[in-house]
Amino acid sequence: MNKLIKRSLSGIVFVTILLVAIFAAWWAWALLAGLISIGISLEIAQLFKKIGIHKVKPVLPISTGLIFLGSFSFFIGGGFYIISFSVWILGLMLPFIQLLWGKQSIQNAIATCIAAIYIGFPFGMSALLLWTNQNPPINNPEIFNSNAFPYTLISLFILLWSFDSFAYLTGSLFGKHKILPEISPKKSWEGFFGGLILSIGIALILMQIWGIMSIEKWIGLTLIIAIFGSIGDFLESKIKRIAQVKDSGNLIPGHGGLFDRFDSFLMIIPFATAYLLIVS
Repeated sequence: MNKLIKRSLSGIVFVTILLVAIFAAWWAWALLAGLISIGISLEIAQLFKKIGIHKVKPVLPISTGLIFLGSFSFFIGGGFYIISFSVWILGLMLPFIQLLWGKQSIQNAIATCIAAIYIGFPFGMSALLLWTNQNPPINNPEIFNSNAFPYTLISLFILLWSFDSFAYLTGSLFGKHKILPEISPKKSWEGFFGGLILSIGIALILMQIWGIMSIEKWIGLTLIIAIFGSIGDFLESKIKRIAQVKDSGNLIPGHGGLFDRFDSFLMIIPFATAYLLIVS
């Protein structure tokens, strides 16, 4: 019971911090997203060390931070696109600069670059889904940069949390056909489709509350979240299995590390945003 209470309380604090940052202002989310990006990169650096990829600190957190900063500043708008691109390129160059000093192998430098992009770019891309008074490169008041309310970013989190919860419940009750048992033994097709169907119900409620997008767009968004959120979850599970650890960290009591909480989010943001760009 104490474990359940601890998990519940830490979950409430975690969600509250996210929502406060999103609702407060675009810069509040930018600050939190940047800190989360660096935190995840530190956890991945520890996982890399366990699987034989050494000497990625402090380059990986720095590269991740630069790629996040370059991406976020580009997508938030304001016209500083050349500066944003330069910061992004610098983040990619750092692992190879370390390679020139003889402190890194080419394989490790490539792995560091991939990890930095995988973490920093999605959080930077989330700038498109915020309310802001800047001049974004994409201006569609129905979906992007509504100037009134962060509809889309909030919706992504709600649908992701709904899918995870419903998939767990339906999988626990009816799960017989495992998806990838060698990676995640508890994930089943029954849980996936149960989570998807019930999450569509949540999407329809959001459609009525927000008053944006058609039913077809909401269903498509939910499908994107279910598919790519599951892929992100499986990818992190694979990395942890290789590293032979249960959690990526212990920052959030009862929930593990930041990578454990944002593994699906990292995969969802680019594909969900691309989908919304197509349908807008």
